[in-house]
Amino acid sequence: MNDAEVLAWAGRELLDLVAIHSPSGKEHDAVDHLEARCAAWGLPVSRMPVEGAADDLLIGWTQRPSLLLTAHIDTVTPTWSWQAGLDDGVVRGLGAGDCKASVVAFALGMMLARDRGVDLAALPVALGVCVDEEDLGRGSIVMANELRPHSVVAGEPSRLDVGVAEAGFVDTICVVRGRSAHGSFPERGDNAIEKAARLLLAVHDEPFTKAEHPLLGRNVPGALWIEGGGELHVVPDRARVRIEIRVVPGGPTAAEIEARLRELAADHDADLELVEESVEPFETDPGGPLAAALVSAAERVCGEPPPATGVPAWTDAHNFVDLAGSRAVVWGPGDFALAHDPEEAVDVAEVVSAARVVEELLAGAGEWVT
Repeated sequence: MNDAEVLAWAGRELLDLVAIHSPSGKEHDAVDHLEARCAAWGLPVSRMPVEGAADDLLIGWTQRPSLLLTAHIDTVTPTWSWQAGLDDGVVRGLGAGDCKASVVAFALGMMLARDRGVDLAALPVALGVCVDEEDLGRGSIVMANELRPHSVVAGEPSRLDVGVAEAGFVDTICVVRGRSAHGSFPERGDNAIEKAARLLLAVHDEPFTKAEHPLLGRNVPGALWIEGGGELHVVPDRARVRIEIRVVPGGPTAAEIEARLRELAADHDADLELVEESVEPFETDPGGPLAAALVSAAERVCGEPPPATGVPAWTDAHNFVDLAGSRAVVWGPGDFALAHDPEEAVDVAEVVSAARVVEELLAGAGEWVT
């Protein structure tokens, strides 16, 4: 295909994939569609069952990849109405950037490398399409445990910057106890909402919030919601507040921050509950073989090396790092700031650029992938 044909192909394929409703737990139609398209493209594909979800897809000539390109096919469940569209070279719709653009770019990159003469059957390289990233991450858990790839490029919308550091998090709900009293006599009660507010201020004053990473910033705490009280004119005797803390590499660990939060909660008459298990941050050597190869491939395609960046949210890369000991980078077309948004969109030209970078990466993979 010439450049115009590649651009048109990428736009059509991405539009078709975005048009398929595929929130976590309901990815089956999208998986079926992609499996059929792989057959039409001449890409070998096999299914990897995921308990309680749709199947993952492993695309390529090897069942034991050392280098795994991976991207998820599920989306969040929207609270707005939307329709997939392609206008002026931009695909719009839920999942366009996060991250069906990476699915299409990675598959296209494999085809371009194959058509260029790269013997992909001789390389331990594959594309893994995961389900359930937006919910429990069950798809990448299966892939990490079964494939245990040495190197992973996790597709997420990074504007083609190379994500070499990913934040961890501590996500909690603190249940604060107080004492009720008539609202006309607040001094006779113990206001649980006010105690929750003091707890929040105490968290923001903690030394661990000063830990800073050059790509990810500080360990920023935030209150996602607070609730308590009622319609009766009484001092609230109970309040709940959800506190989430970004955890950056190089500072206190997520486990240490969680332990300190438990102490702070106890000091403010609160019980701490984890929304989910705390996650440690990770960092990949930007000069290591994986990141260096990706940067070099991008420079050959785009004319300049992409900058290193930090990833402030959880991605499937975490499961590969934590469960398989993989070295991982996060990279792909699209803008993370538009993810989970009614305005989500991705430029098809950027999708094609990503595919060309993958083509270059695979063309040189024999030099560093073992």
